Amino acid sequence: MSEPFVASGIKNKTAEVQCEPGQLPADFADIIAAAKAPLILRGLVLHWPLTQLSLDAAGSAYDNASACAAYLLSFYNGRPTQVYQGAAGQRGRYFYNDSRTALNYVTQTGQVDAVLTQLLDAMTLPDPAAAPSVYIASNLLHSHFPALQDTHRIEIPKPALQAALQDTHRSNLPDALQDTQRSDTLQDTHRGTLQDTHRNGTLQDTHRKEPAFATEPDRVSIWLGNQSLAACHYDASDNLACCVRGVRRFTLFPPEQVANLYPGPLEPTPGGQAISMVDFAAPDLTLYPNFPKALAAGQIADLAPGDALYLPSMWWHQVEAPGPFNILINHWWSSAPRYTGSGMNLLYHALLCLRDKPEHERRGWQALLNYYVFDDPQQAGAHLPAAARGVLADLDEHRARQLRAMLLNRLNR
Repeated sequence: MSEPFVASGIKNKTAEVQCEPGQLPADFADIIAAAKAPLILRGLVLHWPLTQLSLDAAGSAYDNASACAAYLLSFYNGRPTQVYQGAAGQRGRYFYNDSRTALNYVTQTGQVDAVLTQLLDAMTLPDPAAAPSVYIASNLLHSHFPALQDTHRIEIPKPALQAALQDTHRSNLPDALQDTQRSDTLQDTHRGTLQDTHRNGTLQDTHRKEPAFATEPDRVSIWLGNQSLAACHYDASDNLACCVRGVRRFTLFPPEQVANLYPGPLEPTPGGQAISMVDFAAPDLTLYPNFPKALAAGQIADLAPGDALYLPSMWWHQVEAPGPFNILINHWWSSAPRYTGSGMNLLYHALLCLRDKPEHERRGWQALLNYYVFDDPQQAGAHLPAAARGVLADLDEHRARQLRAMLLNRLNR
């Protein structure tokens, strides 16, 4: 990679496979079912027209960026979008102010064509990296570039889920809900109304276990901007990040490294979940002494145009795009039942109900949560007659609504 990245000192490299353009590995469904580790898919989206255009070496870098901008504008429907503007001095690091009480950039409503013009104008400066940062993050293709996803999309194979329901009378669920998706991903909540619906899986027969519940609709998003650094964070959806123009570096950490990454405030955040407070370029080891432990467990994934990265949900990742005109298209999806909602609901509820209890009580609740939730999820009801299991039985949309209503009633007392 010729572009400069943050020198983190991480030696581990993300595993990779070479792909024929447009063809996922034959075992990709098994890979995402296991969700054990990230994987680079070299050359997966080399066939996309926008990738091919970005790799055209004829003319200058500015000419190439102008051609890519014109191509995008041919699909843009004119809808306004959210735009992030950062000061020139921060060189694309979207983070907090010095007091950590507010973000260090502003969010505005703008037009995609105006942002593309701003990016092109900045490329004519003597030092494009010194230009103010501008970023459109996770803009849903179907809401702003609806026809673009016809030729810039990868079909994700969905693994069969073990949570399929056993009894056939529960195989016919209601139609998928029409409400909008609130993603736990960077800035995705602001991207217009989701119009996609997702068919419920149905139990095809009693021997082959297929998903028997609705999941969130898959989403295809585009990321546009000049030099940017998205501070280390996690997302609650699985991700296939496809590098289209410019290069990207993902610095990756498994979920269990959370304490060594020193997460920041829960509110405000750039995208709904906490980010690491460590500046990877100049870590303060007095303030963050265990950060080297995270580095030892981390790995680096460098992407060139045409490459993709499979990133399991909940993995922490910092994302760098050092060039003056960068494009990434990613696919979000979830295999969790839609009724589960955001895991942040559990975290906030636990902060309210458990954090301030005496230590011995917290340890007791930790054991209970392990038993009912985090260990084998079937064990809590396995020894009970089916009629006596109540909420310990397999949930469906109906039981989930009942449980949600009970929680709301208790919280409102």
